[in-house]
Amino acid sequence: MTPHAGRLIWTRLDLGLTKSNLADWLGVHQKSVSRWERSERPMPDEFLPKIDELHCITNDAIERVDTGGGTVALGDPEDFHAFWDTWPEYEPLPPSWWWVVTHRAQQRGHVTVTYADDNRYSRNQK
Repeated sequence: MTPHAGRLIWTRLDLGLTKSNLADWLGVHQKSVSRWERSERPMPDEFLPKIDELHCITNDAIERVDTGGGTVALGDPEDFHAFWDTWPEYEPLPPSWWWVVTHRAQQRGHVTVTYADDNRYSRNQK
């Protein structure tokens, strides 16, 4: 296994990302992510700051939701545009990532997560 393969796989799965989602974030083709994860090629070190940035953004988002309190509604996990319309600052991250963020914030006990009947996302509402 190449030095970064395990970290890459763990990051992707831990944050609810597909290979395609991670490739979009890194600005590479999905095949590159697949090759790196299978250790067919080493991931260039130049991508490590983007991986670290992804972790920072995730932690900041969890903190933001948690300190906002109230209720956050989750919409359709496949509706990227509905998610980005509500949370434009997190584009190009996918709704599946947001589901991970909100559920981690919910575990802290200050926010309630609901599932919208109309599949629309919402910001913290008190």
